[in-house]
Amino acid sequence: MQIADLHFSVDAGPCRDPSTPCDGGAYAYTESLIERTLDTERPDLVVFTGDQLNGQGSSWDPASVLAKFAAPVIARKIPWAAVFGNHDAEDDGGTRRDQLRMMQGLPYCLVEAGPEDVHGAGNYVLKVWSADASKSHLLTLYFLDSGAYAAGFLDWFGFFRPTEYDYLHEDQIDWFLQESGTPCKHHVDGGIFIRY
Repeated sequence: MQIADLHFSVDAGPCRDPSTPCDGGAYAYTESLIERTLDTERPDLVVFTGDQLNGQGSSWDPASVLAKFAAPVIARKIPWAAVFGNHDAEDDGGTRRDQLRMMQGLPYCLVEAGPEDVHGAGNYVLKVWSADASKSHLLTLYFLDSGAYAAGFLDWFGFFRPTEYDYLHEDQIDWFLQESGTPCKHHVDGGIFIRY
């Protein structure tokens, strides 16, 4: 199961345009939805694909927010993995590598820091094997940190104002090609052409 853009905060958070009454705040509402979906679908793996933290001045204690988003999968003993979005390290709560270490301290976490010499944090590979006696290789998942912001400026009050989202960098693409065993690549006019 994939879960994206939770935007959890330290507090309960306000509900925005709920379809039903939202007693207890956005966190309780979203957590209830996640729990019902996990109980219905019974996934073998859950992947959180960025913006687990809201940022924007509301996630200054990342340890508490990380424990919040992982709580439903931990309670059900479901292995989980995650990759970062642009908001995850916005607040003054440490770096992405700090958050990786926090996540790795939580039960059932499969997150890896990835190579130090490749741009970003949390570039890693997970191989999925069958649960039967054959232990067949079923799937390979590649996680890449697409960063937060590539450009921006400091306003009059000293706050960073982003103007451009970040992107996958060339060393990350090279790492992916190496890990995936892609047979051939050529750099063409700043882009990449892959021939199979």
